[in-house]
Amino acid sequence: EIVALEKPVGVIVQYGGQTPLKLALALAAAGVPIIGTSPDMIDAAEDRERFQKLLHTLGLRQPPNRTARTEDEARRLALEIGYPLVVRPSYVLGGRAMEIVEEPLDLERYMREAVNVSHDSPVLLDRFLNDAIEVDVDCLSDGHQTFIGGVMEHVEQAGVHSGDSACSLPPYSLSAETIRELKRQTALMAKGLNVVGLMNVQFAIQQNKVDGRMQDVIFVLEVNPRASRTVPFVSKATGLPLAKIAARCMAGQSLEAQGIVAEVEPRYFNVKEAVFPFGKFPGVDTLLGPEMKSTGEVMGVGKTFGEAYYKSQLAAGIVLPRAGRVFMRVKRSDQARAVAVARQLHGQGFTICASSVTAAIINAAEIPAATMEDAEILEQLAAKNIAMVILTVDEKRSAIMASRPIRVATLKAGAAFYSTIAGADAAVEAVRHIDSFDLYSLQEQHRPAANGDDLRQGSVGRLEPKAVDLDAAAIVVPDRRGQRRGEPNLGAKPVRVFIRQPFTESDQEQQRMIAEILQVIDSANGAPYTFNYLTGIQAESAVTFKKSFERESGQPFTPQNFRRHRLGLLAQAEVFINIRVGMSESSAFELGYHIFKGNNAPILFLVWKHAPIKTTLLRELEDMSDVTYLEFEHVDDLRRGIHQFFNAKALGPSRSAPH
Repeated sequence: EIVALEKPVGVIVQYGGQTPLKLALALAAAGVPIIGTSPDMIDAAEDRERFQKLLHTLGLRQPPNRTARTEDEARRLALEIGYPLVVRPSYVLGGRAMEIVEEPLDLERYMREAVNVSHDSPVLLDRFLNDAIEVDVDCLSDGHQTFIGGVMEHVEQAGVHSGDSACSLPPYSLSAETIRELKRQTALMAKGLNVVGLMNVQFAIQQNKVDGRMQDVIFVLEVNPRASRTVPFVSKATGLPLAKIAARCMAGQSLEAQGIVAEVEPRYFNVKEAVFPFGKFPGVDTLLGPEMKSTGEVMGVGKTFGEAYYKSQLAAGIVLPRAGRVFMRVKRSDQARAVAVARQLHGQGFTICASSVTAAIINAAEIPAATMEDAEILEQLAAKNIAMVILTVDEKRSAIMASRPIRVATLKAGAAFYSTIAGADAAVEAVRHIDSFDLYSLQEQHRPAANGDDLRQGSVGRLEPKAVDLDAAAIVVPDRRGQRRGEPNLGAKPVRVFIRQPFTESDQEQQRMIAEILQVIDSANGAPYTFNYLTGIQAESAVTFKKSFERESGQPFTPQNFRRHRLGLLAQAEVFINIRVGMSESSAFELGYHIFKGNNAPILFLVWKHAPIKTTLLRELEDMSDVTYLEFEHVDDLRRGIHQFFNAKALGPSRSAPH
């Protein structure tokens, strides 16, 4: 109706994010005159199959990827690609419901909990590139000439959403050869897609051995034939109004006619940093990942990368400390770089404390680090005795859940926090500039550079671990769980655990909660008992529990078969865990069987405070059974109580029956 009324000469779809691009074909079919990149070429960039063919024609690399339309197809294709994987629905924006999965069980859980896969709503599977550097390139074209607006190196590694990652213009660690190749590939794709206007490309760079030596290998992650969120940042850094120039290109004016010929090389380092709303939501998890969480952006400018990064942190509300205690706990793949970071922090006068494994590795490099376990670090954070926290975790759900209380406590304490080793590395470099930074006007920044008029003082790049750091990371550390929570019962049979979780009586959000509860239960595995899960450790839904039963029992699902199977497992139980988030008639049946006809082993009731029926009468059954009743608002509230339960109970064949 608007087009029919206004009768525009042309309609631009490049400035409204992803939504206008998805409408482009329909608008063109309705007779709307789209100017700029054609709707067909927009579709070529958006359609995975067409885009794959284009990259193959151009000789460019892309991570192995597939599109799955059924759960069985997703499992089969995942094995073809190889783990780890980035999985996401095809119909979402901003990385919503996107996850990194490490193994088949994680994929099955994702397919059950996060998406409803179908022919019309497929799931996208991409091979995840470990330890890769992500790069954004903004360019514009008039249909003949391609102009590179800027090449931005992300600080955080690939796997963190591009909207949540800090980035540097110009790149602070990439070689000139790699930057030239990025520009070449960008121009190739702009020409292949007949781009008129703006285009954004996201690359990932991995260090691989080629012909016997380590080289940067470039992968194309995605192309967006539109203005990206980085365009205002690049425009501010270079002084070129990219959106205005691109609009004129779409209207038919060439780059040459606009005087846009030579690429602008910024005279300073420019760092874009994301702004997060975490401070407004106490208790939220601050871990960065593929799902976008930021709500804004700020910018820092400096003669060095460290100065620019420090200013970006200041603008984002992150107060870097001059001194104090730094707590470190890192995943295995970050250990060598963590030693290098610890060495820098120690040299700057910080006191280092760390988890037992991380402390052992830092100490092996002859850097002092005190051991501090979870309970103590939570107390120290509450007392605001920690200035900075560096906490990196594997992408596994169990690791994320186990470390969440520390992230929540860090947010509440207001300490500086970094969930990637690359971010910690940049922060250490920024700390050097707390008392030695200058202010620069935009006029000075955008003044045309004379020959040799580059005010950048070079960059130290990314902190590379030395041989001694690699040696320290290679030491063998004793099993952390046994050391942390007391000696497990070595040689004893695992305790048989029966978990009653809701099936048909819980909605999708409650199923996610149940999955998190199961991970918290598993965090107690080995402390002091190892567990034999009679009923598994996967969250089930009204649909999946029937399939799981048929797969595990080899019987067709009927209520009678299912009940006999469950009671057979219950007869073996040495501990009964009941998760209560909704109403359940069958839950009461299994509980009654366990008390009056089964083993009557200790019962652990985990009851959500918002459950319609909380079964509070169980608190009065102490003369009939050993019952522990834990109410919770948030899943994290259960961790301490669950661990105390298993440490306090005598479980297994040798336990004494309750009196």
